[in-house]
Amino acid sequence: MAEEIKGQRSKLLSANAFLKAQKALLAAENNFLKSEALKIKAMNKELKTVNDVLKEKNSKLSMDNTELASAFVKLANKITKVAKNSEWAHESSKWAQGKLK
Repeated sequence: MAEEIKGQRSKLLSANAFLKAQKALLAAENNFLKSEALKIKAMNKELKTVNDVLKEKNSKLSMDNTELASAFVKLANKITKVAKNSEWAHESSKWAQGKLK
């Protein structure tokens, strides 16, 4: 009986040592994963900052595009006005030349 108890005790001590080693490995893995999580959080923060900058630049570009479109409309209106005036001047010139003949 004493030998049997010694054998069981030896098995339990071995199992306990194995479980302690497993616990240490899990603790090390947990620390590694926590470290990786912190790196990911830092990267996410950097990406958010970059994203915010890009959103701001995009907003400015949209405003610039709106201003540019408005300027093109104004320019087109002026060109149309000049073209109409030029057409009127051309027709007037033809009329005047006809009167001079």
